[in-house]
Amino acid sequence: TEVATGSTLGLAKADAGPQPCYDRVVFRLGGNAPGAPGWRVEYVTQPTSDGSGNPVAVAGAASLQVLITNVGYPDDTGVPDPAVKRFTPTGTLKVREVVLDGVFEGQYTAYIGVSAMLPFRVFRLSNPARVVVDVRHS
Repeated sequence: TEVATGSTLGLAKADAGPQPCYDRVVFRLGGNAPGAPGWRVEYVTQPTSDGSGNPVAVAGAASLQVLITNVGYPDDTGVPDPAVKRFTPTGTLKVREVVLDGVFEGQYTAYIGVSAMLPFRVFRLSNPARVVVDVRHS
């Protein structure tokens, strides 16, 4: 868990790719004013859509829920909603799918479908603001 600071951001897009010992998923954010996203990332047994509570289908044996905080709606942040909401990364060994569910009450919910409940780390980068999730291969 990490606390957000500054102005509200918008989620611009997500990418994923393989690294030598882990698969990396990057959530890129932007906005009209500087800010730093916060997050809470954990494994969940049943992915659900924030707000409605409806189930979210995610490929893989386990699902990492990624809650990115300090996120606003496109009209408030100047960042259009991501065009791609669901994708299967190319070349990743453990990440099977990334699903961008949406923003609700200041947080963006996304899911990373993985082959098993593997160790992971989360950190923040700036210029542009990004939340990075690395899922270890073993």
